Amino acid sequence: MDTTFVPNPSACSIIDIRWQDQYATGHIVGSINIPSDRILSHIESFKQMRKPIVLCCQSGYRSRQAARILLLKGIKDVIDGGDYRVLSRRYDLPIEVI
Repeated sequence: MDTTFVPNPSACSIIDIRWQDQYATGHIVGSINIPSDRILSHIESFKQMRKPIVLCCQSGYRSRQAARILLLKGIKDVIDGGDYRVLSRRYDLPIEVI
């Protein structure tokens, strides 16, 4: 699990694990919202993803925990992206509000 480098964000599946109402207030364009309490019920979906998985959240705590869960479930290509706003700034990824 890498927490510092996203090789090519446009070639990754960005998963925002914040609650739906938090996601609606602003998220990285193209990210998928899977709230942290639903990670385990989406394990098969994660296993089918063909791109590296970048997890992000509000502060980095939930993304770190979710990355550990995915690794324990055998999903190896997982990156803890931390705070979605920092990830957005670092890689010049636009944020949208719904």
